[in-house]
Amino acid sequence: MAFIWTNDPNIPVFIPPPALGPTEVSTEVHVVANTVNVSPLLCTLSYNTHNIGYDVVCAYPALNVHDLHVTHLNADNLTVKFNATINTANIGSATINTANIVSATIANGIMGVNPTSNLQIATREYVDALMANSVPLGGNLQLLIQAAGDLLVGVSDNTAERLPVGTTEKQVLAAGGSGNTGLHWVGPQGSTSSHRGLVIGTHWDSVLKNTQIQLISTDEIIMDDGERISAGWAGMLADITSNVATSGPGYLDTGVVLPNTCYEVYAIRNSTTGSQALLLHRALDRNPDVHFPALAALSKNLFYSYGLNQSVSINVAQKFVSNKSGPFVGIDITIGRVGFPVGNVWVTLEDNNATNNASGIVLATSRKFPAGRVGDLVNDQVRMRFPFDTSANVVVGNTYWAVVHADYTQGNSQTNLHHLKLFGDSTTVYALGAAKFFNANTNGWAMVNSAASIDGGAGPSNFYFRTFVEANSTAVVMPTGYDQRCLLSYCSTNIRTTLREYHQREYKMSMPYHYTWCYHHNGGLNSSPADNPGANNSPVVAFSEAIHMGEMVPPVPCVVWISKYTGLGGAASTGVGDLSVTNLPVQLPYEGQGSLSLTIGGNQIGFVGPILIEFNAHINHSGGSTFGALNVATVEF
Repeated sequence: MAFIWTNDPNIPVFIPPPALGPTEVSTEVHVVANTVNVSPLLCTLSYNTHNIGYDVVCAYPALNVHDLHVTHLNADNLTVKFNATINTANIGSATINTANIVSATIANGIMGVNPTSNLQIATREYVDALMANSVPLGGNLQLLIQAAGDLLVGVSDNTAERLPVGTTEKQVLAAGGSGNTGLHWVGPQGSTSSHRGLVIGTHWDSVLKNTQIQLISTDEIIMDDGERISAGWAGMLADITSNVATSGPGYLDTGVVLPNTCYEVYAIRNSTTGSQALLLHRALDRNPDVHFPALAALSKNLFYSYGLNQSVSINVAQKFVSNKSGPFVGIDITIGRVGFPVGNVWVTLEDNNATNNASGIVLATSRKFPAGRVGDLVNDQVRMRFPFDTSANVVVGNTYWAVVHADYTQGNSQTNLHHLKLFGDSTTVYALGAAKFFNANTNGWAMVNSAASIDGGAGPSNFYFRTFVEANSTAVVMPTGYDQRCLLSYCSTNIRTTLREYHQREYKMSMPYHYTWCYHHNGGLNSSPADNPGANNSPVVAFSEAIHMGEMVPPVPCVVWISKYTGLGGAASTGVGDLSVTNLPVQLPYEGQGSLSLTIGGNQIGFVGPILIEFNAHINHSGGSTFGALNVATVEF
């Protein structure tokens, strides 16, 4: 290697280098101030920085050395073979195969294409290619994020996906959920949407109570996002005579008031401005749909053999055409029992097939009830509601079948009389339906009213039945700017579209003894259909029947107390049961056998409860007095 140096402060005069032999290192002239030391034994190059202002290296060759020790280096082009230890460097552009860099500023460098150790740096090209193979959106990692608050969540080995930001303020993450990220948003945290110390009800004024709900006082209302609001609620009103579009908050969220309808009462709030109000929203309905009030004159045995080698009736079924569209939530049938069958009874909803029979394809299945406790042994029948917890939608104008099933030991006419039977008649006409039974001998359906003597004789052309369809399952329409709400209460209108009077403390509603709260009557006192919604129900006869209370009782499981007025006759009784015990029999009019029962003299009022009410109905048994009434006295939801 040829170097020329000088100790003078001026840059040395350039002297062309002499010709170099094949073993020489450099072929260029290097002008260096101060001293340059080369150790051929250690194969090390170093230079002194005694006067750094004059240490100028014009150009560097490729150094074929093992170690390069540099105190200060400012170079434009440097290629180091083998190894280098650099204490301090400012490298514009370099390719370094193996280096121990203590401190360096690198403007542009490639540090290995695919890293093979923790000390190596991957290229951007390598990272982008890796992300393209593991992230669904591919390429740039930032493309995976679409909104503020989005999270990158692992879904499998080397694979990640986006979890969108929560939709409501103060939501929190929870494990599980229906997505494939293993996480989902819940909450908001603590959003019980409840209240404390609430007093609410129809207005105290004798005129305003017909149209207004008044929030008298409350200690605290917890909104649906968890925020607790204690002030500003007292004295607020909700009015049924208008809606938000016309009159703003404090009215119906949408639509017009309807007769015999249940409404939800909400506290609402604008979280930005702090504005507060009440809001009314029509509650979910479980409306009676198709009702065929056939007399209990004829019957057909269920899961019964009529004798050795004779017909076996497996199922019985009723055909009907739906008048409404919506979730099918229940059916009432008149059913009785003989003896004590041990097993269950239930109903399935099925389509109509091409042969005008039940298709066998089950759309929905009702609750199952113990068969041995259906009906009563005196009257041998009960109108019983079979609720459908998991339902299917029916469509107006479409044909369906309600098929009754049983799994008790099959009854027969010779040794085992224990069985169930359905009731109907052939005089009341339901033109769109038919009563059929499934004949095990022929493996097909047959008309009940055309059965030969071998099938037990002709039965009803149609069974008694009443179907129920859920309607008006709609979301609350919040006024503009209002984003918080809490359900406070339920109210209901009568046939005249005025409010039924009530008062509520926390979650318990109390009703005055008034004919507008009468849901059943046996004639006589206060039985005018104009005021009494009970007139819209089928009359209760002297056997158990499911009484629909949807016009008065909220569409949620609730506890109800019933008041009973016996009228002018002698002693009367009322036995009641909730839908989870619709199988409870009434042995005698005064013997409830597990249901709640009341026996009182004429012209008196007594109370029965608490009774769990589901699907807006309860089972009633009323006998004795000709005159009498059943009123809703208290509801707790």
